[in-house]
Amino acid sequence: MKRIRKPLVGLHPGRVARPVAAMIATAAIVMTPLSALAEEGDSIWPDSEEVNDFFVSAVDIAVLRPGGLARIVVGGVLLVPSTLFNVMGLPFGRDTSVFKDDVDRFVMEPVEYTFMRPVGVDLVGS
Repeated sequence: MKRIRKPLVGLHPGRVARPVAAMIATAAIVMTPLSALAEEGDSIWPDSEEVNDFFVSAVDIAVLRPGGLARIVVGGVLLVPSTLFNVMGLPFGRDTSVFKDDVDRFVMEPVEYTFMRPVGVDLVGS
């Protein structure tokens, strides 16, 4: 009588455990001599301050500068209705400095923040 073999439904524990144990042992053997080469103060990694400066500059260039461009466009669009509302209120208020304030708020501040500020400096926009 011919014996029919059943297919394995799951992985056999021995089939997984041996390669994993071999990888762990190999990593331990390879990594052990590296600690003997290290001296106090020596590092292959950059200082945390250098990493922080790089991260701040990268966020500034990749996120904040394009956001500043969008703020310039949106500010230019919002400047028109703001000016119209101020013109309608001009006979009552008679304060013409609101036009300069609106231009400064909606256009000039974003232009200075986006184009005139050094990279990575003054990220809060004050």
